[in-house]
Amino acid sequence: MNTENKLLKLLEENKEWPLRYMFKFVAPNDDAIVAKIKEILPKSEKTTAKLSKNGKYIAITCIAFMTSAKQIVDITNEVNSIKGVMTL
Repeated sequence: MNTENKLLKLLEENKEWPLRYMFKFVAPNDDAIVAKIKEILPKSEKTTAKLSKNGKYIAITCIAFMTSAKQIVDITNEVNSIKGVMTL
């Protein structure tokens, strides 16, 4: 089972919908990459960004109200398609 299917299965089995979900990604500290990530993430009440100690990377966290496991997986996959981005 690939990672996408595992995440989908876990979310569908262990959560009641709708729910608040926390997306967390680490990316190179590049304005273009950060802008792409923020475009993909859902509009939420809380999105934060924190630089690493050396400023080379940035951690982006978004807490948003989600209506389905598929919605979460789709957003995660789209952000993961950006070069250099890691999901936490």
